[in-house]
Amino acid sequence: MVKGPGAELILYRLPPGTRFELHTHPNSELGVVLSGEGDLLLQDTRRWVRPGDSFFIPPKTPHGFAVPAKGEPVVILNADVDLPRDAVDVPSVIRSGDTAPPRRPRSDPP
Repeated sequence: MVKGPGAELILYRLPPGTRFELHTHPNSELGVVLSGEGDLLLQDTRRWVRPGDSFFIPPKTPHGFAVPAKGEPVVILNADVDLPRDAVDVPSVIRSGDTAPPRRPRSDPP
């Protein structure tokens, strides 16, 4: 783990059968799956993620993760960062080789 002002970088090694039940964080999360496959729950949408897939979870967004009991371990590089809520406000998963989804225009500060 590497920690600095407003950011934390963590390398997760999740053995088969690992489950993170639905939970939230006050900060944003960005991650990329380095190896293995698992079930990522973003709000009420499940996405199967595999190596090369990346994801974004906005602050206070319910999310969870599960590694199949009969699979290989999952390795995820995850960054917890303090971003403004409106910087990117839609949870998303980007498949390896895909382009990023369109971003909603940000409004200028008053």
